[in-house]
Amino acid sequence: MSTDQAKWEKNKRAIITLYLVWMAAFLIEAMFPDSMIGFISMFLVPLFATNWFAVDSRQLGRRVTPISRLLYFVFWPIGALIHLIATRGIRGLGWWAIHAVGLVSTGILMALIGTFAADALGLYRF
Repeated sequence: MSTDQAKWEKNKRAIITLYLVWMAAFLIEAMFPDSMIGFISMFLVPLFATNWFAVDSRQLGRRVTPISRLLYFVFWPIGALIHLIATRGIRGLGWWAIHAVGLVSTGILMALIGTFAADALGLYRF
């Protein structure tokens, strides 16, 4: 495997991990809306988004400082847009839009599944 393919595989793993954590966070939040586990799962989403940012920046040969990681963690949706436009030009806006639609759709789907599962399991008390 060439180094470019290895870099792409690492980037792909970071994106897939982000999507899996996103799905789990919305599922857990829907099933246990007032619990600490829901808060922790929603905390993991920006953490894994920041991981993708670090992996992608290193792939492109850019230095990632601790302050840029912190800013990305706090403002990750806007940080992703800025990072993608800065590194990929106008195509970055398209990549951001595709992933924004994908993440929102996945979140809605997982929240619906979690709500129906929680109702079926009797976790909600109305």
